[in-house]
Amino acid sequence: MAVAGDTVVLTQNLAHAAMVSLPYASSSAPQPCPTNTKPFFYGEHQLPFASSCFQRSLGKTFEASIQARSVRPVPIRIISVGKNRKDGVDTVIQSYLVKLRRYCKVEDVQIQSNPLRTSDVIAQVEGEGARVLRSISPKDCVVLLDERGEQLTSEQFAALIEEAGSRIPTALVFCIGGPYGHGPDVVQRSNRSVRLSSMVLNHQVALIVLLEQVYRAWTILRGEKYHH
Repeated sequence: MAVAGDTVVLTQNLAHAAMVSLPYASSSAPQPCPTNTKPFFYGEHQLPFASSCFQRSLGKTFEASIQARSVRPVPIRIISVGKNRKDGVDTVIQSYLVKLRRYCKVEDVQIQSNPLRTSDVIAQVEGEGARVLRSISPKDCVVLLDERGEQLTSEQFAALIEEAGSRIPTALVFCIGGPYGHGPDVVQRSNRSVRLSSMVLNHQVALIVLLEQVYRAWTILRGEKYHH
C-alpha cells in the first residue's frame, strides 16, 4: 500500500518486518536542514529553527524498517499548568514516567495554575506563561500541545522524537497549557505546535495521553511489540 505526500504508510510483509515511510531524514546519518525550507507558522507567529528541520522534505518519503534503531535519548521535559493532581491520576502518571526512564531522562514539571491569584484572565495566562518560560532553556526545542496544532500519527510523533535526538543539544520540551491556554510569550518561544485531539482536554488527561504517546514512540523506535 502506498500513499503520496507526507502520510505515514505502514506496509506489512508476511516474510519480513513491517516498513514505514516517514517524511524525515534517514536515522542512519543525520543530514543538515536545507536553507530553502519554508518557515513554519503558528497563527501569525513564525517559529524558530527546529520547525524547518522537522518539516524537511515533505512529500518525499523513505522506507525505514520498524526495528530497533540507534536514537540518541534526548532528555524530555514535560511542563504542565494546572491544579494539584488527584491520587489516581498521579499513580498513572508515575507509572508512565517509570516506563519512559528506561529510554531517556524525563522531567515532570508542574506549574500551579493562576499563580498570581487574579480574576483577570489575561493576567492569569501571562503569569502562568512567565513561570513556564523559567523552566525552558535557550537551546531547548519547545513543542506546544494545542487542539489547533498539527495532527500527527504515532509514527510521525516517533519521528519527531528521533529527529530531536539528532538535532536538539539540550532538551525536547512539551508544554501543556492552563485552563485558558498558552501565554503569548510561550507561543512566541515555541518551535512547534501539535495536537493530541481536536477536542479540549483537561490538563491531567492531556498529560496522560502525552506520556502514553511518548512511551509508544520509544517502543516504535526500539522495535518493540507495544505498537501494532
